[in-house]
Amino acid sequence: MTAACSADARLEAAPLPDVPREIAAIEALLSAGDHAGAGPRLAAALVQWPGEVRLHFLSGEFLAATGRTAEAEAVYAATVERFPANAWAPVRLVRQQLANGDAARARETFARLVWGDEPAEPALPLLTQLTTATTNAGEREAFLNGLMRGTAADRFVIVKLAALAFRRHDKREASRLFDRAAALGPLPAESAVLQLELLVVEARFDEALALSQAMLARYPNRADLMRKAVQAAFFANRSEDLVRLLQAAIERWPDDWFMLFRYNRSAAPLDIDRALCQRLAEREAAMAADERWSFQFAVAALRLQDTARALKILDRLDRTGPVAHMAEPLRKAFAARPASAWTNPRGVSNDPAADVQVVRADDARAILVVFAGVQNGFSYLPFSHADVLFAPHPMHVVYLRDRRNRSFQTGVAGLGADEAATVAGLRRLQAELGGLPMMTTGSSVGGVAATRYGTLSGAAAVISFAAPVHLRDDATHEEAPVSRTNYRGAMLTALAGNDDRLLDVIAAAPATRIHQCYGTGYAPDVATAELMRPLGNVDLVPVEGCADHFVLEHMIADGSFDALIGRVFAEIAGG
Repeated sequence: MTAACSADARLEAAPLPDVPREIAAIEALLSAGDHAGAGPRLAAALVQWPGEVRLHFLSGEFLAATGRTAEAEAVYAATVERFPANAWAPVRLVRQQLANGDAARARETFARLVWGDEPAEPALPLLTQLTTATTNAGEREAFLNGLMRGTAADRFVIVKLAALAFRRHDKREASRLFDRAAALGPLPAESAVLQLELLVVEARFDEALALSQAMLARYPNRADLMRKAVQAAFFANRSEDLVRLLQAAIERWPDDWFMLFRYNRSAAPLDIDRALCQRLAEREAAMAADERWSFQFAVAALRLQDTARALKILDRLDRTGPVAHMAEPLRKAFAARPASAWTNPRGVSNDPAADVQVVRADDARAILVVFAGVQNGFSYLPFSHADVLFAPHPMHVVYLRDRRNRSFQTGVAGLGADEAATVAGLRRLQAELGGLPMMTTGSSVGGVAATRYGTLSGAAAVISFAAPVHLRDDATHEEAPVSRTNYRGAMLTALAGNDDRLLDVIAAAPATRIHQCYGTGYAPDVATAELMRPLGNVDLVPVEGCADHFVLEHMIADGSFDALIGRVFAEIAGG
Protein backbone atom coordinates (compact mmCIF):
# COMPACT_ATOMS: atom_id res chain seq x y z
CA MET A 1 0.00 0.00 0.00
CA THR A 2 1.36 3.41 -0.96
CA ALA A 3 1.72 6.26 1.53
CA ALA A 4 -1.02 8.15 -0.30
CA CYS A 5 -3.43 5.23 -0.02
CA SER A 6 -2.65 4.93 3.70
CA ALA A 7 -3.52 8.62 4.23
CA ASP A 8 -6.81 8.22 2.36
CA ALA A 9 -7.69 5.20 4.46
CA ARG A 10 -6.99 7.09 7.68
CA LEU A 11 -9.23 9.99 6.53
CA GLU A 12 -12.08 7.65 5.70
CA ALA A 13 -11.73 5.93 9.06
CA ALA A 14 -11.65 9.16 11.11
CA PRO A 15 -15.03 9.90 12.71
CA LEU A 16 -16.86 13.01 11.44
CA PRO A 17 -17.73 15.64 14.02
CA ASP A 18 -21.37 15.47 15.13
CA VAL A 19 -23.78 18.26 14.19
CA PRO A 20 -24.20 19.86 17.66
CA ARG A 21 -20.45 20.15 18.20
CA GLU A 22 -19.88 21.61 14.74
CA ILE A 23 -22.72 24.10 15.16
CA ALA A 24 -21.32 25.13 18.56
CA ALA A 25 -17.86 25.62 17.00
CA ILE A 26 -19.26 27.78 14.17
CA GLU A 27 -21.35 29.82 16.63
CA ALA A 28 -18.23 30.43 18.72
CA LEU A 29 -16.34 31.68 15.66
CA LEU A 30 -19.21 34.00 14.70
CA SER A 31 -19.49 35.31 18.25
CA ALA A 32 -15.78 36.06 18.26
CA GLY A 33 -16.08 37.89 14.93
CA ASP A 34 -13.86 35.36 13.18
CA HIS A 35 -15.72 35.45 9.88
CA ALA A 36 -12.71 34.17 7.93
CA GLY A 37 -12.69 31.04 10.04
CA ALA A 38 -16.47 30.64 10.21
CA GLY A 39 -17.18 30.96 6.47
CA PRO A 40 -15.37 27.90 5.11
CA ARG A 41 -16.37 25.76 8.05
CA LEU A 42 -20.01 26.75 7.63
CA ALA A 43 -19.92 26.00 3.89
CA ALA A 44 -18.47 22.57 4.54
CA ALA A 45 -21.05 21.83 7.19
CA LEU A 46 -23.91 22.75 4.84
CA VAL A 47 -22.56 20.31 2.29
CA GLN A 48 -22.25 17.58 4.93
CA TRP A 49 -25.66 18.23 6.62
CA PRO A 50 -27.93 20.06 4.14
CA GLY A 51 -31.01 19.06 6.09
CA GLU A 52 -29.93 20.73 9.35
CA VAL A 53 -32.03 23.89 9.66
CA ARG A 54 -29.75 25.48 12.27
CA LEU A 55 -26.92 25.60 9.75
CA HIS A 56 -29.10 27.56 7.35
CA PHE A 57 -29.89 30.00 10.17
CA LEU A 58 -26.14 30.37 10.81
CA SER A 59 -25.61 31.00 7.12
CA GLY A 60 -28.06 33.91 7.29
CA GLU A 61 -26.33 35.25 10.40
CA PHE A 62 -22.93 34.98 8.69
CA LEU A 63 -24.11 36.84 5.59
CA ALA A 64 -25.75 39.59 7.65
CA ALA A 65 -22.66 39.96 9.84
CA THR A 66 -20.46 40.39 6.75
CA GLY A 67 -22.72 43.07 5.24
CA ARG A 68 -24.47 40.87 2.69
CA THR A 69 -27.92 41.60 4.05
CA ALA A 70 -29.86 40.98 0.83
CA GLU A 71 -28.25 37.54 0.54
CA ALA A 72 -29.08 36.87 4.18
CA GLU A 73 -32.74 37.63 3.50
CA ALA A 74 -32.67 35.31 0.48
CA VAL A 75 -31.22 32.51 2.61
CA TYR A 76 -33.99 32.94 5.21
CA ALA A 77 -36.64 32.98 2.47
CA ALA A 78 -35.25 29.76 1.03
CA THR A 79 -35.18 28.24 4.50
CA VAL A 80 -38.88 29.02 4.91
CA GLU A 81 -39.59 27.16 1.67
CA ARG A 82 -37.38 24.21 2.57
CA PHE A 83 -38.56 23.83 6.20
CA PRO A 84 -42.24 24.88 6.19
CA ALA A 85 -42.93 23.31 9.60
CA ASN A 86 -40.19 25.25 11.39
CA ALA A 87 -41.71 28.17 13.35
CA TRP A 88 -38.39 30.04 13.62
CA ALA A 89 -37.67 30.21 9.89
CA PRO A 90 -40.29 32.88 9.04
CA VAL A 91 -39.43 34.71 12.26
CA ARG A 92 -35.80 34.95 11.09
CA LEU A 93 -36.99 36.21 7.70
CA VAL A 94 -39.15 38.93 9.27
CA ARG A 95 -36.33 40.04 11.54
CA GLN A 96 -33.95 40.31 8.60
CA GLN A 97 -36.48 42.33 6.60
CA LEU A 98 -36.80 44.67 9.57
CA ALA A 99 -33.01 44.92 9.82
CA ASN A 100 -32.91 45.73 6.10
CA GLY A 101 -35.21 48.68 6.75
CA ASP A 102 -38.30 47.24 5.07
CA ALA A 103 -40.86 47.32 7.88
CA ALA A 104 -43.83 47.20 5.48
CA ARG A 105 -42.66 43.96 3.89
CA ALA A 106 -41.79 42.58 7.33
CA ARG A 107 -45.35 43.21 8.51
CA GLU A 108 -46.75 41.54 5.38
CA THR A 109 -44.51 38.49 5.86
CA PHE A 110 -45.44 38.30 9.52
CA ALA A 111 -49.16 38.38 8.79
CA ARG A 112 -48.81 35.77 6.04
CA LEU A 113 -46.30 33.33 7.52
CA VAL A 114 -45.93 33.88 11.27
CA TRP A 115 -49.27 34.87 12.74
CA GLY A 116 -52.04 32.32 12.93
CA ASP A 117 -54.94 31.01 14.95
CA GLU A 118 -52.47 29.62 17.47
CA PRO A 119 -49.30 31.74 17.07
CA ALA A 120 -46.07 30.10 18.13
CA GLU A 121 -44.12 31.47 21.10
CA PRO A 122 -41.55 33.41 19.02
CA ALA A 123 -44.36 35.36 17.34
CA LEU A 124 -45.28 37.39 20.43
CA PRO A 125 -42.08 39.43 20.93
CA LEU A 126 -41.93 39.94 17.16
CA LEU A 127 -45.47 41.33 17.23
CA THR A 128 -44.30 43.96 19.70
CA GLN A 129 -41.27 44.81 17.57
CA LEU A 130 -43.36 45.22 14.42
CA THR A 131 -45.98 47.33 16.19
CA THR A 132 -43.34 49.81 17.32
CA ALA A 133 -41.42 49.76 14.02
CA THR A 134 -43.47 52.65 12.68
CA THR A 135 -44.60 55.91 14.26
CA ASN A 136 -47.58 56.15 11.92
CA ALA A 137 -50.63 55.40 14.07
CA GLY A 138 -52.76 54.50 11.04
CA GLU A 139 -50.23 51.98 9.77
CA ARG A 140 -49.95 50.37 13.17
CA GLU A 141 -53.69 50.03 13.66
CA ALA A 142 -54.21 48.69 10.12
CA PHE A 143 -51.48 46.10 10.71
CA LEU A 144 -52.97 44.99 14.01
CA ASN A 145 -56.54 44.87 12.76
CA GLY A 146 -55.35 42.76 9.84
CA LEU A 147 -54.14 40.11 12.28
CA MET A 148 -57.54 39.51 13.86
CA ARG A 149 -58.67 35.92 13.26
CA GLY A 150 -61.71 35.63 15.50
CA THR A 151 -59.86 33.25 17.82
CA ALA A 152 -58.51 33.39 21.35
CA ALA A 153 -55.19 34.55 19.89
CA ASP A 154 -56.85 37.88 19.10
CA ARG A 155 -56.20 38.85 22.71
CA PHE A 156 -52.51 39.38 21.90
CA VAL A 157 -53.48 41.84 19.16
CA ILE A 158 -56.18 43.54 21.21
CA VAL A 159 -53.77 44.37 24.03
CA LYS A 160 -51.54 46.12 21.48
CA LEU A 161 -54.53 48.17 20.34
CA ALA A 162 -55.23 48.89 24.01
CA ALA A 163 -51.67 50.13 24.49
CA LEU A 164 -52.05 52.46 21.50
CA ALA A 165 -55.28 53.83 22.94
CA PHE A 166 -53.54 54.38 26.27
CA ARG A 167 -50.73 56.32 24.60
CA ARG A 168 -53.14 58.62 22.82
CA HIS A 169 -54.72 59.26 26.24
CA ASP A 170 -57.98 57.45 25.45
CA LYS A 171 -58.13 55.58 28.73
CA ARG A 172 -61.78 54.61 28.30
CA GLU A 173 -61.06 52.82 25.01
CA ALA A 174 -57.91 51.26 26.45
CA SER A 175 -59.89 49.91 29.39
CA ARG A 176 -62.57 48.48 27.09
CA LEU A 177 -59.96 46.75 24.95
CA PHE A 178 -58.09 45.29 27.92
CA ASP A 179 -61.33 43.89 29.31
CA ARG A 180 -62.12 42.40 25.89
CA ALA A 181 -58.67 40.83 25.63
CA ALA A 182 -58.77 39.39 29.15
CA ALA A 183 -62.10 37.71 28.36
CA LEU A 184 -60.34 35.66 25.65
CA GLY A 185 -57.69 34.18 27.93
CA PRO A 186 -54.64 34.96 30.07
CA LEU A 187 -52.60 37.94 28.92
CA PRO A 188 -48.84 38.04 28.43
CA ALA A 189 -46.95 39.42 31.40
CA GLU A 190 -45.98 42.67 29.68
CA SER A 191 -49.57 43.34 28.64
CA ALA A 192 -50.76 42.66 32.16
CA VAL A 193 -48.24 45.18 33.49
CA LEU A 194 -49.68 47.83 31.19
CA GLN A 195 -53.19 46.87 32.22
CA LEU A 196 -52.12 47.30 35.83
CA GLU A 197 -50.94 50.82 35.03
CA LEU A 198 -54.31 51.58 33.48
CA LEU A 199 -56.25 50.19 36.42
CA VAL A 200 -54.21 52.41 38.76
CA VAL A 201 -54.78 55.45 36.53
CA GLU A 202 -58.50 54.76 36.59
CA ALA A 203 -58.42 54.40 40.38
CA ARG A 204 -59.62 50.77 40.10
CA PHE A 205 -57.28 49.76 42.88
CA ASP A 206 -58.97 46.58 44.09
CA GLU A 207 -58.92 45.23 40.53
CA ALA A 208 -55.29 46.24 40.17
CA LEU A 209 -54.41 44.41 43.37
CA ALA A 210 -56.27 41.27 42.31
CA LEU A 211 -54.60 41.27 38.88
CA SER A 212 -51.12 41.89 40.29
CA GLN A 213 -51.51 39.05 42.78
CA ALA A 214 -52.77 36.71 40.06
CA MET A 215 -49.81 37.64 37.86
CA LEU A 216 -47.41 37.11 40.77
CA ALA A 217 -48.79 33.60 41.15
CA ARG A 218 -47.92 32.98 37.48
CA TYR A 219 -44.61 34.85 37.52
CA PRO A 220 -43.29 34.75 41.12
CA ASN A 221 -39.87 36.03 40.09
CA ARG A 222 -41.13 39.28 38.58
CA ALA A 223 -40.13 42.13 40.90
CA ASP A 224 -42.06 44.62 38.75
CA LEU A 225 -45.31 42.78 39.47
CA MET A 226 -44.55 42.90 43.19
CA ARG A 227 -43.97 46.65 42.93
CA LYS A 228 -47.35 47.09 41.24
CA ALA A 229 -49.01 44.93 43.90
CA VAL A 230 -47.53 47.13 46.63
CA GLN A 231 -48.74 50.27 44.86
CA ALA A 232 -52.23 48.85 44.35
CA ALA A 233 -52.54 47.66 47.97
CA PHE A 234 -51.50 51.11 49.20
CA PHE A 235 -54.07 52.98 47.13
CA ALA A 236 -56.73 50.38 47.81
CA ASN A 237 -56.25 50.99 51.55
CA ARG A 238 -55.69 47.28 52.09
CA SER A 239 -53.40 47.67 55.09
CA GLU A 240 -52.91 43.99 55.88
CA ASP A 241 -52.17 43.17 52.25
CA LEU A 242 -49.79 46.13 52.03
CA VAL A 243 -47.80 45.03 55.07
CA ARG A 244 -47.64 41.43 53.86
CA LEU A 245 -46.51 42.52 50.39
CA LEU A 246 -43.94 44.99 51.69
CA GLN A 247 -42.43 42.41 54.03
CA ALA A 248 -42.24 39.85 51.23
CA ALA A 249 -40.87 42.40 48.76
CA ILE A 250 -38.10 43.73 50.99
CA GLU A 251 -37.13 40.24 52.09
CA ARG A 252 -37.04 38.91 48.52
CA TRP A 253 -35.70 41.95 46.67
CA PRO A 254 -33.81 44.13 49.18
CA ASP A 255 -31.41 45.27 46.43
CA ASP A 256 -34.11 46.53 44.04
CA TRP A 257 -33.98 50.33 44.22
CA PHE A 258 -37.38 50.67 42.58
CA MET A 259 -38.84 48.46 45.32
CA LEU A 260 -37.42 50.96 47.82
CA PHE A 261 -39.06 53.74 45.85
CA ARG A 262 -42.44 52.01 46.25
CA TYR A 263 -41.70 51.34 49.92
CA ASN A 264 -40.98 55.02 50.52
CA ARG A 265 -44.26 55.97 48.84
CA SER A 266 -46.28 53.54 50.89
CA ALA A 267 -47.32 53.95 54.49
CA ALA A 268 -46.56 50.98 56.69
CA PRO A 269 -47.21 51.22 60.44
CA LEU A 270 -44.21 52.74 62.15
CA ASP A 271 -43.09 49.54 63.89
CA ILE A 272 -43.24 47.63 60.60
CA ASP A 273 -41.43 50.49 58.89
CA ARG A 274 -38.57 50.27 61.39
CA ALA A 275 -38.21 46.53 60.85
CA LEU A 276 -38.18 46.93 57.07
CA CYS A 277 -35.59 49.68 57.28
CA GLN A 278 -33.43 47.51 59.52
CA ARG A 279 -33.53 44.76 56.88
CA LEU A 280 -32.40 47.29 54.30
CA ALA A 281 -29.65 48.54 56.59
CA GLU A 282 -28.11 45.08 56.36
CA ARG A 283 -27.58 45.75 52.64
CA GLU A 284 -26.29 49.32 52.91
CA ALA A 285 -22.58 48.53 52.57
CA ALA A 286 -23.08 46.05 49.75
CA MET A 287 -25.29 48.51 47.84
CA ALA A 288 -23.14 51.60 48.40
CA ALA A 289 -22.18 51.80 44.72
CA ASP A 290 -25.82 51.83 43.61
CA GLU A 291 -26.72 55.52 43.75
CA ARG A 292 -30.44 55.00 43.17
CA TRP A 293 -30.67 52.44 45.97
CA SER A 294 -28.58 54.56 48.31
CA PHE A 295 -30.74 57.64 47.78
CA GLN A 296 -33.96 55.76 48.46
CA PHE A 297 -32.42 54.26 51.58
CA ALA A 298 -31.43 57.76 52.74
CA VAL A 299 -35.05 58.87 52.31
CA ALA A 300 -36.18 55.96 54.50
CA ALA A 301 -33.53 56.74 57.11
CA LEU A 302 -34.73 60.34 57.31
CA ARG A 303 -38.30 59.21 57.90
CA LEU A 304 -37.11 57.08 60.83
CA GLN A 305 -35.04 60.04 62.09
CA ASP A 306 -31.70 58.39 61.50
CA THR A 307 -30.48 61.74 60.25
CA ALA A 308 -26.74 61.18 60.61
CA ARG A 309 -26.90 58.07 58.43
CA ALA A 310 -29.00 59.84 55.80
CA LEU A 311 -26.74 62.89 55.63
CA LYS A 312 -23.66 60.70 55.32
CA ILE A 313 -25.21 58.98 52.31
CA LEU A 314 -26.24 62.28 50.70
CA ASP A 315 -22.72 63.65 51.18
CA ARG A 316 -21.08 60.74 49.34
CA LEU A 317 -23.45 60.57 46.36
CA ASP A 318 -22.07 61.71 43.01
CA ARG A 319 -22.86 65.39 42.48
CA THR A 320 -23.63 64.69 38.82
CA GLY A 321 -24.81 61.07 39.09
CA PRO A 322 -28.13 59.47 38.20
CA VAL A 323 -29.97 60.80 41.27
CA ALA A 324 -28.20 64.15 41.52
CA HIS A 325 -31.32 66.08 40.44
CA MET A 326 -33.02 64.83 43.63
CA ALA A 327 -30.14 64.24 46.00
CA GLU A 328 -28.24 67.49 45.43
CA PRO A 329 -31.11 69.87 46.27
CA LEU A 330 -31.82 67.82 49.39
CA ARG A 331 -28.15 67.70 50.41
CA LYS A 332 -27.81 71.45 49.98
CA ALA A 333 -31.01 72.06 51.93
CA PHE A 334 -29.63 70.13 54.90
CA ALA A 335 -26.25 71.84 54.53
CA ALA A 336 -27.93 75.23 55.00
CA ARG A 337 -28.10 74.50 58.74
CA PRO A 338 -25.65 72.76 61.06
CA ALA A 339 -26.24 69.03 61.31
CA SER A 340 -27.01 69.51 65.00
CA ALA A 341 -29.98 71.72 64.09
CA TRP A 342 -31.87 68.89 62.39
CA THR A 343 -33.32 67.48 65.58
CA ASN A 344 -36.98 67.19 66.53
CA PRO A 345 -37.36 69.02 69.85
CA ARG A 346 -41.14 69.42 69.49
CA GLY A 347 -41.61 65.69 68.94
CA VAL A 348 -43.41 65.82 65.60
CA SER A 349 -44.26 62.27 64.52
CA ASN A 350 -43.64 60.66 61.14
CA ASP A 351 -46.18 57.95 61.86
CA PRO A 352 -48.53 57.83 58.85
CA ALA A 353 -51.40 57.15 61.26
CA ALA A 354 -50.86 60.61 62.80
CA ASP A 355 -53.00 62.42 60.26
CA VAL A 356 -53.63 65.55 62.33
CA GLN A 357 -50.85 66.91 64.53
CA VAL A 358 -51.13 70.31 66.16
CA VAL A 359 -47.98 71.95 67.50
CA ARG A 360 -48.88 75.01 69.57
CA ALA A 361 -46.70 78.05 70.19
CA ASP A 362 -47.28 80.27 73.23
CA ASP A 363 -46.64 83.47 71.28
CA ALA A 364 -48.47 82.42 68.10
CA ARG A 365 -49.89 85.13 65.86
CA ALA A 366 -50.82 82.91 62.93
CA ILE A 367 -51.61 79.31 62.01
CA LEU A 368 -49.69 77.32 59.40
CA VAL A 369 -51.27 74.17 57.94
CA VAL A 370 -48.82 71.81 56.22
CA PHE A 371 -50.15 69.22 53.75
CA ALA A 372 -48.05 66.10 53.16
CA GLY A 373 -46.90 65.15 49.69
CA VAL A 374 -46.27 61.75 48.11
CA GLN A 375 -43.40 61.01 50.52
CA ASN A 376 -45.75 61.70 53.45
CA GLY A 377 -43.76 64.80 54.33
CA PHE A 378 -42.78 68.25 53.09
CA SER A 379 -41.23 67.27 49.76
CA TYR A 380 -38.30 65.03 50.79
CA LEU A 381 -38.25 66.41 54.35
CA PRO A 382 -40.25 64.32 56.83
CA PHE A 383 -42.42 66.41 59.14
CA SER A 384 -39.93 65.76 61.95
CA HIS A 385 -37.36 67.70 59.92
CA ALA A 386 -39.72 70.23 58.35
CA ASP A 387 -40.61 71.40 61.84
CA VAL A 388 -37.07 72.77 62.16
CA LEU A 389 -38.04 75.30 59.48
CA PHE A 390 -41.24 76.42 61.19
CA ALA A 391 -40.35 76.30 64.91
CA PRO A 392 -38.60 79.72 64.96
CA HIS A 393 -41.77 81.51 63.82
CA PRO A 394 -44.50 82.51 66.31
CA MET A 395 -47.27 80.36 64.90
CA HIS A 396 -49.20 77.21 65.59
CA VAL A 397 -48.36 74.50 63.06
CA VAL A 398 -50.85 71.87 61.94
CA TYR A 399 -49.42 68.85 60.10
CA LEU A 400 -51.86 66.90 57.94
CA ARG A 401 -51.63 63.50 56.27
CA ASP A 402 -54.21 61.60 54.29
CA ARG A 403 -54.67 58.13 55.77
CA ARG A 404 -57.09 57.37 52.93
CA ASN A 405 -54.18 57.59 50.48
CA ARG A 406 -56.04 59.85 48.08
CA SER A 407 -53.77 62.91 48.27
CA PHE A 408 -56.53 64.70 50.19
CA GLN A 409 -59.10 64.31 47.40
CA THR A 410 -61.50 62.78 49.93
CA GLY A 411 -60.49 64.83 52.93
CA VAL A 412 -58.49 64.15 56.09
CA ALA A 413 -59.97 61.38 58.22
CA GLY A 414 -59.15 63.17 61.48
CA LEU A 415 -61.01 66.29 60.37
CA GLY A 416 -63.99 65.08 58.36
CA ALA A 417 -65.63 62.40 56.26
CA ASP A 418 -64.98 64.15 52.94
CA GLU A 419 -63.55 67.32 51.45
CA ALA A 420 -66.40 69.58 52.59
CA ALA A 421 -66.29 68.20 56.14
CA THR A 422 -62.51 68.63 56.19
CA VAL A 423 -62.84 72.27 55.13
CA ALA A 424 -65.31 72.74 57.97
CA GLY A 425 -62.89 70.92 60.27
CA LEU A 426 -60.09 73.31 59.35
CA ARG A 427 -62.29 76.31 60.13
CA ARG A 428 -63.26 74.71 63.44
CA LEU A 429 -59.61 74.06 64.25
CA GLN A 430 -58.78 77.65 63.37
CA ALA A 431 -61.39 78.83 65.85
CA GLU A 432 -60.02 76.49 68.53
CA LEU A 433 -56.57 78.00 67.98
CA GLY A 434 -57.82 81.48 68.69
CA GLY A 435 -59.15 82.48 65.30
CA LEU A 436 -55.70 83.57 64.16
CA PRO A 437 -55.05 84.20 60.45
CA MET A 438 -54.26 80.96 58.62
CA MET A 439 -51.93 80.05 55.80
CA THR A 440 -51.41 76.69 54.13
CA THR A 441 -48.41 75.13 52.42
CA GLY A 442 -47.30 71.99 50.61
CA SER A 443 -45.02 70.80 47.84
CA SER A 444 -46.10 69.31 44.50
CA VAL A 445 -49.24 67.23 45.15
CA GLY A 446 -49.15 68.53 48.73
CA GLY A 447 -49.20 71.99 47.19
CA VAL A 448 -52.34 71.08 45.27
CA ALA A 449 -54.05 70.18 48.56
CA ALA A 450 -52.70 73.30 50.27
CA THR A 451 -54.05 75.48 47.46
CA ARG A 452 -57.43 73.82 47.25
CA TYR A 453 -58.09 73.60 51.00
CA GLY A 454 -56.52 76.99 51.64
CA THR A 455 -58.82 78.74 49.18
CA LEU A 456 -61.92 76.77 50.20
CA SER A 457 -61.37 77.37 53.92
CA GLY A 458 -60.68 81.08 53.55
CA ALA A 459 -56.98 81.03 54.44
CA ALA A 460 -55.25 84.37 54.17
CA ALA A 461 -52.36 82.90 52.18
CA VAL A 462 -51.11 79.77 50.45
CA ILE A 463 -47.45 79.01 49.84
CA SER A 464 -47.26 76.40 47.11
CA PHE A 465 -44.05 74.77 45.98
CA ALA A 466 -44.42 73.72 42.34
CA ALA A 467 -48.00 72.47 42.65
CA PRO A 468 -49.62 71.55 39.33
CA VAL A 469 -52.85 73.39 38.62
CA HIS A 470 -54.38 71.04 36.08
CA LEU A 471 -54.19 67.36 36.92
CA ARG A 472 -55.81 66.38 33.63
CA ASP A 473 -52.46 66.96 31.92
CA ASP A 474 -51.61 63.38 32.71
CA ALA A 475 -49.52 62.13 29.80
CA THR A 476 -46.58 62.98 27.63
CA HIS A 477 -45.99 62.67 23.89
CA GLU A 478 -47.47 59.51 22.37
CA GLU A 479 -44.07 57.93 21.76
CA ALA A 480 -42.74 58.55 25.27
CA PRO A 481 -42.38 55.47 27.48
CA VAL A 482 -45.56 54.66 29.36
CA SER A 483 -43.54 54.75 32.58
CA ARG A 484 -43.17 58.52 32.17
CA THR A 485 -46.89 59.15 32.28
CA ASN A 486 -48.06 61.30 35.20
CA TYR A 487 -50.16 58.53 36.70
CA ARG A 488 -50.78 60.32 39.96
CA GLY A 489 -52.26 63.30 38.15
CA ALA A 490 -54.51 61.07 36.08
CA MET A 491 -55.44 59.03 39.14
CA LEU A 492 -56.39 62.10 41.14
CA THR A 493 -58.56 63.29 38.27
CA ALA A 494 -60.32 59.91 38.26
CA LEU A 495 -60.79 60.04 42.03
CA ALA A 496 -62.22 63.55 41.89
CA GLY A 497 -64.63 62.48 39.17
CA ASN A 498 -63.97 65.63 37.16
CA ASP A 499 -61.28 67.58 35.34
CA ASP A 500 -61.71 70.89 37.16
CA ARG A 501 -58.76 73.16 36.91
CA LEU A 502 -57.35 74.37 40.18
CA LEU A 503 -57.16 77.71 38.41
CA ASP A 504 -60.92 78.05 38.72
CA VAL A 505 -60.77 77.40 42.47
CA ILE A 506 -58.04 80.03 42.89
CA ALA A 507 -59.90 82.61 40.85
CA ALA A 508 -63.01 82.10 42.99
CA ALA A 509 -61.10 83.03 46.19
CA PRO A 510 -59.67 86.53 45.59
CA ALA A 511 -59.15 87.12 49.33
CA THR A 512 -56.60 84.27 49.49
CA ARG A 513 -53.12 85.21 48.29
CA ILE A 514 -51.35 82.37 46.45
CA HIS A 515 -47.56 82.37 46.43
CA GLN A 516 -46.50 79.93 43.69
CA CYS A 517 -42.82 79.00 43.82
CA TYR A 518 -41.19 77.37 40.80
CA GLY A 519 -37.81 76.75 39.21
CA THR A 520 -37.13 78.89 36.17
CA GLY A 521 -35.19 76.06 34.55
CA TYR A 522 -37.91 73.41 34.86
CA ALA A 523 -40.29 73.69 31.91
CA PRO A 524 -43.39 71.96 33.38
CA ASP A 525 -43.41 74.21 36.43
CA VAL A 526 -42.74 77.29 34.31
CA ALA A 527 -45.76 76.35 32.18
CA THR A 528 -47.89 76.07 35.33
CA ALA A 529 -46.70 79.50 36.48
CA GLU A 530 -47.68 81.00 33.13
CA LEU A 531 -51.17 79.56 33.49
CA MET A 532 -51.44 81.26 36.87
CA ARG A 533 -49.93 84.59 35.85
CA PRO A 534 -53.20 86.27 34.78
CA LEU A 535 -54.85 85.69 38.17
CA GLY A 536 -54.89 88.75 40.36
CA ASN A 537 -54.43 86.90 43.67
CA VAL A 538 -51.32 84.97 42.56
CA ASP A 539 -47.78 86.00 43.48
CA LEU A 540 -45.30 84.13 41.29
CA VAL A 541 -41.98 83.34 42.99
CA PRO A 542 -39.41 82.33 40.35
CA VAL A 543 -36.26 80.62 41.60
CA GLU A 544 -33.21 81.02 39.38
CA GLY A 545 -30.82 78.11 39.11
CA CYS A 546 -33.54 75.54 39.80
CA ALA A 547 -33.94 73.16 36.87
CA ASP A 548 -35.98 70.48 38.63
CA HIS A 549 -39.25 70.00 40.50
CA PHE A 550 -37.64 70.30 43.95
CA VAL A 551 -37.91 74.06 44.29
CA LEU A 552 -38.57 73.77 48.04
CA GLU A 553 -35.15 72.26 48.68
CA HIS A 554 -33.48 74.91 46.50
CA MET A 555 -35.17 77.68 48.47
CA ILE A 556 -34.17 76.17 51.83
CA ALA A 557 -30.59 75.97 50.57
CA ASP A 558 -30.35 79.57 49.34
CA GLY A 559 -32.24 81.11 52.27
CA SER A 560 -35.19 82.33 50.23
CA PHE A 561 -37.54 79.88 51.96
CA ASP A 562 -37.01 81.54 55.36
CA ALA A 563 -37.38 84.95 53.76
CA LEU A 564 -40.66 83.98 52.06
CA ILE A 565 -42.14 82.42 55.21
CA GLY A 566 -41.18 85.53 57.17
CA ARG A 567 -42.65 87.89 54.57
CA VAL A 568 -45.96 86.06 54.25
CA PHE A 569 -46.22 85.70 58.01
CA ALA A 570 -45.72 89.44 58.43
CA GLU A 571 -48.34 90.16 55.75
CA ILE A 572 -51.06 88.08 57.40
CA ALA A 573 -50.12 88.49 61.10
CA GLY A 574 -48.87 92.05 61.01
CA GLY A 575 -45.43 93.22 62.07
